[in-house]
Amino acid sequence: MSQIDRPQKTETTAEQLLPIVYDELKRIARGKLMSERANHTLSPTALVHEAWLKMQGCTHMDQAHFMALAARAMRQVLVNHALSVNAQKRAATRVSITAVADLASDASTPFDLITLDECLQKLEQHDPRAASLAELRAFAGMSLEQAAAALSISPATAKRDWQYAKLWLLRELSDANSGDANSAGTKA
Repeated sequence: MSQIDRPQKTETTAEQLLPIVYDELKRIARGKLMSERANHTLSPTALVHEAWLKMQGCTHMDQAHFMALAARAMRQVLVNHALSVNAQKRAATRVSITAVADLASDASTPFDLITLDECLQKLEQHDPRAASLAELRAFAGMSLEQAAAALSISPATAKRDWQYAKLWLLRELSDANSGDANSAGTKA
């Protein structure tokens, strides 16, 4: 059973929680980076450390809250990195990612991290809880049960929110991909 399966009930600081969940964060980061392009310049350790820098100073949280913050921080680091790489290349090529296995397998066309982040931002405006759940699933690799515990909701509610978020994201990703295809077609 991983550390994430047993969230601590006592509140503590991020500095105290990091050693407890460090290996789990590296495992999650390794998984996220495996779905990136082969020559990705971030290592799992660098991703965890960059996320950690964003979280320093956070206090009074339990382990589930810490993991939720870590997921958001890793998302920000990966998106910022992808934007930086794209800016450096000055090309329309985007960094490919498989954020959630079942979401990616249901998508009719591959999607990238930047598009996923844009779609998550839109979902957050419509349904913040569903967006948080999707973020935990995509960027912290949490199961529905783990994400439910982190969000303090029932597993049944998490399942309903995930079904909604998944369908919403698939529609948005499809629209974004068809928009890219349409804009590419008008340029030719």
